[in-house]
Amino acid sequence: MYQLRNSCNFGGNNARQTRVNLKVSLVVPEGVGSYAYCVSATPEPFIDKTASAIAIDLGTSTIIPTVFSIGGSIIHRKVLEIGGCIDLLDSIASDSELIQFLGSGKAGSVETIRQGIESREFKYGTRTFDFRPIYLRHLKPWLADRLRLALKEVEEWRDSAQSFVCWGGGAELPGVAKMLSTQGITAVPEGCWANAIGLQRMSEGRLHRGK
Repeated sequence: MYQLRNSCNFGGNNARQTRVNLKVSLVVPEGVGSYAYCVSATPEPFIDKTASAIAIDLGTSTIIPTVFSIGGSIIHRKVLEIGGCIDLLDSIASDSELIQFLGSGKAGSVETIRQGIESREFKYGTRTFDFRPIYLRHLKPWLADRLRLALKEVEEWRDSAQSFVCWGGGAELPGVAKMLSTQGITAVPEGCWANAIGLQRMSEGRLHRGK
């Protein structure tokens, strides 16, 4: 157990200092929080904790397939040598159709594209340009490449796993859930926040048990 003590000011530098004591009783590997979120989901869990499970984390920069044994212990985890969602955004930004529309000869803004995707409106900023066709054109090869490598990495455990899920921000991209379902993979709702929510539930449970 780690004990941390620090002082901070709430309400400005001249406010009275407050002593904060933190006790770190558990440190878990990345993905364990998402696993906890999936097994505690209601009304039906996304992962059956009485059997082994496979998860693919479609992150911003990384793709991480993970295999969990019964109860949630990690028995295999691999960060693939291929980029995550940022690669998809970069390919859209560099698309010739978008560059032609912008008229500057330069790639588009990744941040503007991200905002357009998250809003589900696919508008490039305040302009009327709809980049949905460009998004769909790049989505399929982007996801197909990553799934191919991830499935190869977990091939040894695929037949025995009773649950196969995908979390991370990439799981929430429009069209991804449908594409994953063709491979028997369930896209986890709130995939971007699953790890944080799961860790919160684990912390609350440990606090309740006095750990």
